Parts: sequence; C-alpha cells; structure tokens
Amino acid sequence: MGDGATDDSSAFTRAIASLQGGVLYVPAGRYVITRRLWVNSTSLVIKGAGQGKTVLYFPYSLSEVYRSTGEQRAVVSSPALTRIVQGLGSGPAAAG
Repeated sequence: MGDGATDDSSAFTRAIASLQGGVLYVPAGRYVITRRLWVNSTSLVIKGAGQGKTVLYFPYSLSEVYRSTGEQRAVVSSPALTRIVQGLGSGPAAAG
C-alpha cells in the first residue's frame, strides 16, 4: 500500500517471487517491511521513484533481525544486493 502503516511484506514477497528478472518498480510511498525479503536472482532490480520518494521502512533493528531465536525479521537479502536496490530510501527504526 505504501501508506506507512500497513505491513507491505507479503505484497513485496509475492511481487519478488513472480519475477525471474527485470525491474520491480516501487511507486512513491512509505512501505513497512517486517519480514525478510529474499531476492534469489542477480538479474532483478528493485527500483523506486527516487530517494525520499520511495522509502522502505524496516521497524526492527539489525539486532532484532538476527536475534538468537532464529526468527527472521525484516532485511533484504540477495546474492547481488548492491545491484538490486536502486532509487530507494530506508527509514529509521523510529517512525518520523
């Protein structure tokens, strides 16, 4: 939804899973991601409308992401992370 309140994790997971490559365009908005997003392709690019326009908001810190219980929290993982994320900002842990 990109409204800054609704958890958008499932929508991102479905969109990423439906593509083998190419561009996943994310319109302007603030997207709440609470679960791990795994991009298992080196030819998929997640592209936003620009920094400050498209924001992926991860409400959990890295220590919460990798806590000892083994439960996965929000993080974007890929074999080629530096190439797949473009034109996106990431929000701080505290809502602003």
